Amino acid sequence: MNDIRVVFDFKGKEYKGILSPLSGAGTLGNYHLMVDNYYWGTLSYSQGSEGFNGGVHAFPAGWVFDSPSHPELNELADHFGYAVTAWVGSRK
Repeated sequence: MNDIRVVFDFKGKEYKGILSPLSGAGTLGNYHLMVDNYYWGTLSYSQGSEGFNGGVHAFPAGWVFDSPSHPELNELADHFGYAVTAWVGSRK
């Protein structure tokens, strides 16, 4: 699998980066976002959970972006996820 190019706006500036798929056990559907050869975070797809005890700790399925340095980028998780989905769809 190849890297997936993405363009996004963040804090009033346009950035160009790549989503690089991870490999190895337990990494299917996980991608590192790299901008100018720097790690910005990890994109992953969650199947969601109905939680337990009446919905405690329930969360919906969908794309999640985890970034220790830029936590507000989680708002762009779906944007990055669409890029992955489109790339995968174009390979079929």
